[in-house]
Amino acid sequence: MVVGRNVFGQLGDGTTVSRFGPVKVPLAGVVAFAAGGGNSIAATSDGSVWTWGFNLFGQIGDGTGGPGPDIIKSRPVRVPSLRDVVAVETGGGHCFALTRDGTVWSWGRNLQGQLGDGTTTDRFTPVRVGGLHDVRSIAAGNGDGFALLADGTVRAWGYNDRGQLGDAAPRTG
Repeated sequence: MVVGRNVFGQLGDGTTVSRFGPVKVPLAGVVAFAAGGGNSIAATSDGSVWTWGFNLFGQIGDGTGGPGPDIIKSRPVRVPSLRDVVAVETGGGHCFALTRDGTVWSWGRNLQGQLGDGTTTDRFTPVRVGGLHDVRSIAAGNGDGFALLADGTVRAWGYNDRGQLGDAAPRTG
């Protein structure tokens, strides 16, 4: 059940009407869920990923996005290229999925390199986050991403204006 602001269809009920009481998202078997800046994401027990809400940067992950008729998806849409997903996260216009084999996939906004693919190009379908393996959990910030590895170390990538990547080298400006 979800409740709240729904201007981008982020509640997944097929409308853009904000709700003051709980509404059911039309998905069964949800095992992981995250909500971010205008979009939502869920993983289901069959390992599939579903997204809905604001889609300006391709954060729905189905190959659509940008201004025009695909800017809002008010019902859950399956991300067709992902399988065996065990965890999901969403940040400021980007999404992450962790698969059973310990790899991380990302899509959406990439202005600060938050997708971890070595570019700053927005991606409308998932790409693998480079250099990561044996990932146990993930987190998404506004313009960055984080992964906890099996050996207990943390990897971080993306925007670092306030030292949020933990490398003691914040950028200014």
